[in-house]
Amino acid sequence: MAVEALPRADAVLTVTNQHDLAHLIRLASQHAVVVKIRSAMQRFGVEVSEAASLRRAAEDAGHRVVGWSVHPPLVGSDDDHADEVALLAASLASDLPIFASHIGAAANRLRARLQHRVVVRTGTSLWLGDKSMVTLQADVLAVRSLSAGSAAGYRGSRVDNESQLVMVGCGSSHGVTALDDGRSPFHFAQQRLSMLEAPHMHTTMLVTTNQPCPRVGDWVDVQQPMTRVTPDVTVWR
Repeated sequence: MAVEALPRADAVLTVTNQHDLAHLIRLASQHAVVVKIRSAMQRFGVEVSEAASLRRAAEDAGHRVVGWSVHPPLVGSDDDHADEVALLAASLASDLPIFASHIGAAANRLRARLQHRVVVRTGTSLWLGDKSMVTLQADVLAVRSLSAGSAAGYRGSRVDNESQLVMVGCGSSHGVTALDDGRSPFHFAQQRLSMLEAPHMHTTMLVTTNQPCPRVGDWVDVQQPMTRVTPDVTVWR
């Protein structure tokens, strides 16, 4: 869906091709922009050989070009990503900084190789790196006993053994899903809690059998990428 209005005059926009630039011209917008260079990810970006002409066109349209942007794929090491950025940088004017993603520990080595100022985009480390200072939890809303063979949940899922059914206050509306391999993302007392069914809207139904069972008011840990969850409450400690 095309953007029809730009709410912030101080927004720094990303331009990936002439189409982006033409749309900004139609909006009568004159913003600071970065020119995105196509990387091995092959997602967005201008071919490096066309970067200079796109920059000139942006400047001719009244935009202030404030940098180049390179976003390598996740595959490979930090050094691999730095090598790709360096290769692309060889064709880019050094009067603009390079905003680079996924270079991690190779940032200083990359800076030593380039005449450009290198600005590390920290999103990868912030959201996918060390999360020891962040805890994602859901509160226990109800607990009840189930006999072997009982059915529960939206789909009448049956339990094979005598179990405890645990309802926690998070679900698909919060962006919580099963892990990529299908396992439950919920933990209590350092043990994984099985899901009766997939998270649904505001509640997920868990099942415990022969393991520590949380009580109403307890909190269970939730193993999810912070990039896609929408918690009800953020608590700063």
